Amino acid sequence: MARTFTATTSDSLAAIGDALFNGSNQNALDESVQMTRLLESLSKTNLLDYPIHVEHTREQVPDFQIQTDRRKFAVELTKITNQNLGHAKAIHRRGEVEGCMTTAQLIGANEKPLPKSDIIQKVFCIPQIDFGPDWHEECNIWKETALKQIERKSECQSKNTFQHGDEDWLVLLDELGTLNAPMLAPDRYLLPWLHEQLRHRWKDGWFSRLFIQSDHFFRTWMLTREEVSEIGRLGGQNGGDLDLDVPL
Repeated sequence: MARTFTATTSDSLAAIGDALFNGSNQNALDESVQMTRLLESLSKTNLLDYPIHVEHTREQVPDFQIQTDRRKFAVELTKITNQNLGHAKAIHRRGEVEGCMTTAQLIGANEKPLPKSDIIQKVFCIPQIDFGPDWHEECNIWKETALKQIERKSECQSKNTFQHGDEDWLVLLDELGTLNAPMLAPDRYLLPWLHEQLRHRWKDGWFSRLFIQSDHFFRTWMLTREEVSEIGRLGGQNGGDLDLDVPL
């Protein structure tokens, strides 16, 4: 059964809590958490009219529908990640291996799928310090992976099975963790770069907004045809508009 939530004010949306959480399977739960964090960020903006009704469509495409009195928003979710990193997080989540995770060796986007024993060795058994890729390589990995996921979801959105809204939204969660690294300057470099790469995409019929969530939902940005803006930070602080006057 689909999970639904109705909010009559921005305050009630901010207090959504676990109302959408669905534990029928891990993917459904992950989607519910990701959408909940987006709605908490949106509650601090003026993008939505109230009341709003949110539905986790689950077996349909896209993943969520947001309905207001005047408009409907179709919301598709995905992650900026790779198969080995996802496998490692699943192992950790199931408690199969004790100890902390160190995922530096799994960040490479082009790495072939590894057997479970190799992932455990790389992530949970660390014979020596491994600093992972340098900042330049990590940025390139993030760029490649983000564009790949956007292309995959663009193909999904173009199919007849996609139930469009007045606006279609794409939400990407950065599981690689790159956007949480201050030295990589996501505000000044990565996100303006991504916005420029998507210039040819911004047209009628494509996603009207992209939302980028950093790992653990510390920060959330919104990309539109016109700009990049930060719409939320963990703890309720609002980031405001970003300065895009930087070399790309």
